[in-house]
Amino acid sequence: MVSNRTLGLLRLITLINVIGASVLFAALFVLMDLSGQFGSELRDRYPWYLLAIIVSLMVGGGSQTLDPSRTFSLQLGRINVLRQTLWLTLSVTIGILLFLVVTKDQGAISRQFLFIYLLLLHPVLFLTQWFAPKYLAGFVFGKGRQDRALLIGYPVRPECFANWLALKRAVGIEAVGFLSTHDRATLENPYKQDDPGKLNLPCLGSLEDLERFICEGKVTQAIIADIFAVGTRVDALIKICEAAGVRVIIYCDFSQRLRRNLTQFLDDGLHFIATRAEPLESPFNRAVKRLFDLAFALVVVLVALAPLALVVFIMQRVQSTGPLFIQQVRSGLNNQQFKMLKFRTMHTNHDQETLQATSGDSRIYPFGRFLRRFSLDEIPQFINVLRGEMSVVGPRPHLPEHNRQFAEAYEAYNLRSWVKPGITGLAQVRGHRGPVCSPQDVRLRVESDIEYLENWQIFLDLDIVLLTVAQMLFPPSTAV
Repeated sequence: MVSNRTLGLLRLITLINVIGASVLFAALFVLMDLSGQFGSELRDRYPWYLLAIIVSLMVGGGSQTLDPSRTFSLQLGRINVLRQTLWLTLSVTIGILLFLVVTKDQGAISRQFLFIYLLLLHPVLFLTQWFAPKYLAGFVFGKGRQDRALLIGYPVRPECFANWLALKRAVGIEAVGFLSTHDRATLENPYKQDDPGKLNLPCLGSLEDLERFICEGKVTQAIIADIFAVGTRVDALIKICEAAGVRVIIYCDFSQRLRRNLTQFLDDGLHFIATRAEPLESPFNRAVKRLFDLAFALVVVLVALAPLALVVFIMQRVQSTGPLFIQQVRSGLNNQQFKMLKFRTMHTNHDQETLQATSGDSRIYPFGRFLRRFSLDEIPQFINVLRGEMSVVGPRPHLPEHNRQFAEAYEAYNLRSWVKPGITGLAQVRGHRGPVCSPQDVRLRVESDIEYLENWQIFLDLDIVLLTVAQMLFPPSTAV
């Protein structure tokens, strides 16, 4: 596979980094030893530190090879190479410190030696990261070692495919043209250049010309770029290629065609493609999120709710008599309805419960406006969190009437119900809060909510909570 070429080159570069770091270590050791700075009793300890450095570089460099889809470092600019080099140097520093802590061997190595070594290691690694990819790729995939690739079909997004082909030249893939999925009879000029501003490859004929083209020895790799257009002919085309010893890879463009991110998974031996990734489908992830909710909600309820409720009660007696709390029916997990608690911020003498609050709304009493401005009216919802009806972080719950309206404005709206609603969410910290006035407002909120459910991790919840606290102190203009 093409990815194996990138992965192999990255591992070779890690090996070169190890060699460079080892040569630097040995050279510096010899120079300082010749100057008489080492005692004979300490010399035997230094190979162990070199071993710690080698392991650290392999671990640090290994992080580049965990994802074979990463761009090969030959295409990275100086800033990104510098960032990689800093990471590798930091990995070595941490590795040495861990070795010192574990072995309690602080007196067995010269601090001057370590300081000079780490100071020189960074430029050495920068040079290997900068020059090695280019020359290594040229040696491995130079003239006579490149694969001539033929595209079968025309990709849906030719501009993206053209960028990919440009990157693959570094790993020995050179595209020579493509075969049209149209019959030969319908091609006015099979050798006409198609879309010069996009794919910039000549059309070499139709699928009927594949066997002839391969037999002439002009191609060593076939890339099926449009599996849908090839259709039922795909098996026959693969057999032709494999009979001639030509590698075949298939471009999976389901995401582009369906216009949404897809996730692939293997379950009990069967391969599936899902339209959404759902980290919170994992019972373990749900347990972690629930523990976080309980811990956070307990602190807020025990520390903040009672004194805030007393202040709100007094101000309500002054400005707007009525109940301290209100309970509103909202849609939660799997669109199950529940009663959400809030501090009452509106007068009680109106019958417009489903009408969204707006700036300057006459239904809101003065202190209620303050509570809403700083999101303090939401504090009672931590009781909903303790009940298990809500989460600290998640899509904001809406009235059932609004749910129906918003679902008409954005077709994927109801995907929000896959996770528990939250007191705060990704949409809110991005400024998408306040009244919903247009389909665009609905879309921005829903896209953020879906992004959250597809990419959940506990650190994302922590990040959203911190951003929410910042917005409570400095509310955005959309807060109503």
